[in-house]
Amino acid sequence: MTEFVETYQPILYTILGALIALESGFIHHRYQSKIQRREEDRRLLLEINTILLDYHALLSSHESNNLEKVTLLDRLSKAALQVRDDKLLKLTLKLTNFSLDKTSRNEKTLFMLTNEVQRRINPKLVEGYKSIDYNSEI
Repeated sequence: MTEFVETYQPILYTILGALIALESGFIHHRYQSKIQRREEDRRLLLEINTILLDYHALLSSHESNNLEKVTLLDRLSKAALQVRDDKLLKLTLKLTNFSLDKTSRNEKTLFMLTNEVQRRINPKLVEGYKSIDYNSEI
């Protein structure tokens, strides 16, 4: 038995090394994929935030263009559908519902969605908004 181990020991170590290298490559690939997904979701949230702010500006203007509204809502639904993070599923459902359902499109819902998207992008900044005293001098 010891002869067998001595004879094939270098081959066994080579196979073991190859398996470890293969596994580490697989783990690295999964980790990189996860990082890329997070970066893509963050980019999509920034895009969604821009769309919501543009939609709010369009509603606030007196010259409301229906084609621009439809275009923004179309972009919003497409961006929301591309978000893949399970933690953002509830938010993406609300965004998609806002963009597709006329009855859910109002100022209150728009403000709530914008606030939620901004909170997901930078929670510390949104919490800082609440603590600002606008009556004091800078």
